[in-house]
Amino acid sequence: MFVRCGDLEAGEFIFHGLNNRNVFSWNLLIAAYAQSGHPQEARTTFEKMPETDSVSWASVVQCCAQHGLIDDATAILERIPESNPIAVTSLIQAYVKHSRFLCARRLFYAGMSGRDVVAWTAMISSYAGDGAWDVLEKMPAWNVVAWTAVVTAYAQSGHIVEAKRVFDLMPEKSDVSWCSMIAACSQCSEIDLAKALCRMIPKNNICSSTALLATFAAGGDVVHGKKVFDEMPQRNIVSWNAILHVYIENGMLSSATAVLERMPAKDTISWTSLITAHAQRGQIQKAQEIFQSMCCRNAVSWNAIGAAYSDNNCPLLARSVLDRMPQSSLSCWNSVLAAYARSGDPAAAESLFQSIPERNSISWTAAIAAYANAGLPAASFHRAREMELEGGAIADDLTFTAILGACIHHGSLREARFFFQSMISDHQIAATIEHYNCVIAALGKAGHTDRALELMGAMPFVPDSTTAKTLLAACGIHGELQLGSRAAAIAAAATGSWNAGDSPASHILVSNMLCLDAGEHG
Repeated sequence: MFVRCGDLEAGEFIFHGLNNRNVFSWNLLIAAYAQSGHPQEARTTFEKMPETDSVSWASVVQCCAQHGLIDDATAILERIPESNPIAVTSLIQAYVKHSRFLCARRLFYAGMSGRDVVAWTAMISSYAGDGAWDVLEKMPAWNVVAWTAVVTAYAQSGHIVEAKRVFDLMPEKSDVSWCSMIAACSQCSEIDLAKALCRMIPKNNICSSTALLATFAAGGDVVHGKKVFDEMPQRNIVSWNAILHVYIENGMLSSATAVLERMPAKDTISWTSLITAHAQRGQIQKAQEIFQSMCCRNAVSWNAIGAAYSDNNCPLLARSVLDRMPQSSLSCWNSVLAAYARSGDPAAAESLFQSIPERNSISWTAAIAAYANAGLPAASFHRAREMELEGGAIADDLTFTAILGACIHHGSLREARFFFQSMISDHQIAATIEHYNCVIAALGKAGHTDRALELMGAMPFVPDSTTAKTLLAACGIHGELQLGSRAAAIAAAATGSWNAGDSPASHILVSNMLCLDAGEHG
């Protein structure tokens, strides 16, 4: 009753009009906030409850965990007065979803009693391949859900042969098992195997037909996908969304729009999929029309149109969405902040940053990038240190990419070294090729092209076109044409071939280097 078409306002009105509120009514309001994507309001409501029960604790932990507030969920779990397997399992699932596998295993093995099959299955999902099989063998009782989780674990790690082997060993298979195996084949581009499995399904139903639709979508086979959909004796919202996805994946947005108009019922996935598809192609006007035609909007749809404006560098329109949202989410705040950062408007970004009710690492990263993109590296460094000392957020790899980008703008090799080493030593974040490219750029800009070349050859990645172009540009600026020709040779040897890209400057620079090399050795 509280949530219908995302109308939380009516639900809150009903709740506040109750003369006698009990634990049940409080729990319903928490559930309403959770279902509408408002974890902060759910937690605030929980903290106001005069009395709680096990459902209250489980609901608020589930809500925070499912919406990515992992630290909040962990803090609440530590306060629970008695064992609550549902809350613990929810947090384990959240840890797994956000790749915090060690936390999930620690909580499962050390902090949980009375483990049920849901908790065991969540643990299976925290491992890849053989590790998932080992967990399955430790389970006191196996069921089809646990078997299916192992199949999925192998498939997600790219081991489709092992996934099929486990699937074949299953003593019984459910519709979900078949669909999971078929979906795994689709994700691994094993289209022929997926089609063969579809023909083997004991009974053809909505689930199997929808899985086959997903297979054809992955293979770009619109004709057969449409044939499967047209021949389905029954359809549900999932199958309608599947054929919608077939058209979207193949860039046939007019056909996808026609499907949306024919759908007997639409959900958030239906609307937001098409909004996002148009936005990704820069068709903002069409995305806006679809959003305005929605009869009911919730947090997901508002976030989708906000992201559409942000991703297409329309920060003012994105901000107008944020201001009109019935209840804004952190993801929308961050999306608008990122748009301001990309547009090079640090004043607007700073104003918005200061207005965010609760910041996370994405918020801080966008603020750092805003100053870097505007050519204000000193402010970026200040914001980075402020994040560490006062922000309470944990820096991630994207945060350090933004910080190192500021170092390039500033030409500060010393800062680049400091933050690169801090990332690895203090934060235990593995450096990516983007991080190495930033340091190479900082070295090159500072005139240390020989050391940049040395790092290019020593880094644990195959140099990409960005690596080569970065070093080539530095060599050109500092007149190190011979060194630049060696950089091009290393890149070509590492990748098998190297293309200077579509930049005429890159082609000219490589040509000059080769001419110089030929002149000296010819």
